[in-house]
Amino acid sequence: MSDDLSDGGLKNLNRVNISEEGAVRFWTRKFGCTKQRLEKAVKKVGSKAGAVRAELGRKVPLRPQRREPAQRQP
Repeated sequence: MSDDLSDGGLKNLNRVNISEEGAVRFWTRKFGCTKQRLEKAVKKVGSKAGAVRAELGRKVPLRPQRREPAQRQP
């Protein structure tokens, strides 16, 4: 998959793109970190999202998790 930047750099969710502001906003929210910490982590371990997540010490899933519908109380 290529890094298509036409949608803010989020076409490839396996790579952290720090060159597009929209992508930086997405990843800083996803990982709960600052732009500076995100950039430092990417420079240290590369742009693979799993490696960046591990470097930041976050337990954030890379893909949205399916939530089971809440059961109604009788």
